[in-house]
Amino acid sequence: MLTVYSDQISPRLKYICQAIFEDLLDVPYRLTDDQTVLKQADAALNYSNQVIADVPFIRPHALLYETGVRAQQVLLSAEKTLFPCESDFVAHDALSSAFFMLSRYEEYLEKERDSYGRFKSSSSLMGKSKMLHRPLVDHWTLEFYKTLQAKFPALPASSKKFRQLSTFDIDVAYAYKGRSWWRRTRSSVQDFFRFKFARIKERKSVLRGDQEDPFDSYSYLQKKHAEHKLDAHFFFLLGDYGKLDKSLSYRRKEMERLIVGISTWAEVGVHPSMASNEKPKLLQRECKRLQKLSGKKVDSSRQHFLYLDLPITYRHLIAQGIEIDFSMGYADHAGFRAGTSHAFRWYDLMKEETTPLFLMPLSYMDASLMDYQGLDPDEAKQHIALIKNEVKAVNGTLVSLWHNNTVSDHGEWKGWQAVFESSLD
Repeated sequence: MLTVYSDQISPRLKYICQAIFEDLLDVPYRLTDDQTVLKQADAALNYSNQVIADVPFIRPHALLYETGVRAQQVLLSAEKTLFPCESDFVAHDALSSAFFMLSRYEEYLEKERDSYGRFKSSSSLMGKSKMLHRPLVDHWTLEFYKTLQAKFPALPASSKKFRQLSTFDIDVAYAYKGRSWWRRTRSSVQDFFRFKFARIKERKSVLRGDQEDPFDSYSYLQKKHAEHKLDAHFFFLLGDYGKLDKSLSYRRKEMERLIVGISTWAEVGVHPSMASNEKPKLLQRECKRLQKLSGKKVDSSRQHFLYLDLPITYRHLIAQGIEIDFSMGYADHAGFRAGTSHAFRWYDLMKEETTPLFLMPLSYMDASLMDYQGLDPDEAKQHIALIKNEVKAVNGTLVSLWHNNTVSDHGEWKGWQAVFESSLD
């Protein structure tokens, strides 16, 4: 077991040691400020300003001993590292670098947001360096630990293995089914005046039962995941109808049957409405709706539109009993927002405390690839393969985000079912 010594154990140092050694590497460690314990250790790291004979040494960056948020002089070096340091065995402070990325420190400093109020990938350090496709924190962590293993061969190897997880946001469960009379009528009138006669014809055919609803891809998804022996996780939008929340009513029998059916073969979580960001009580209401429909505890979530307002969003989720959130990704670009492909604990920078909430990073989203990056299906396949290889290299978890309509090969998403299927291989 590795013993990490520091003469000052701060909340940030406690957090990042737990994040690196438990969450990202899954190896045993202990953190101490007692030099007697250090001298008895078979494998040790001295993370302090004091040089100790025969113990690998890193002089720590001040970041882990500060409180609050202030402007930092941070640049990604030619070696793709953040904080160079004084050390007898490494060139940079991997602990401070990882903390900067995992805590999303930069998002508290940058005020520019997109039209939905989201932090933009182009504002991030990784985005500016065109490194979003690489889980750099995972690379730093592995290289750092391998260097320690070279000095202490008895240190155990990381037990992490590559894993693939498909996730789905169910914003609109069906194209035509499950709507009230007034919503169907309004849509038909709108289609008529927009000369979308094919949609009117298709709607009638679906409602008569002559053809499947084009967004009803659920049996297909169950079959594909069974074939590839892959897990799936679905997030249901159950908020009230609004400008940005256009889900089907949770009261509709079609929604109840769908959620109950999917719960038999996949995990389900809540997809908090945009309205719930302004009114946290709506989040509680939406979780209760999902729990009632699924008959299962609701402990996972992903934000609608991937909207995050740190630290408020995560505090609301914790208050509601959410244990793991899948929103840590960008809408406008595929890749690793926090620099890692492993689930990790969230650190509340404003309270300076480690929280019980785990964050499962997103690797890529269908809409990012097509709508924002402008990739065609063949280019998307190549980009997904690039990201997948990066995740395999660090034994991480590849988390994809799809929608029930994007895998249906319908409308503007024609050709993307093949992209989805290639991603499963």
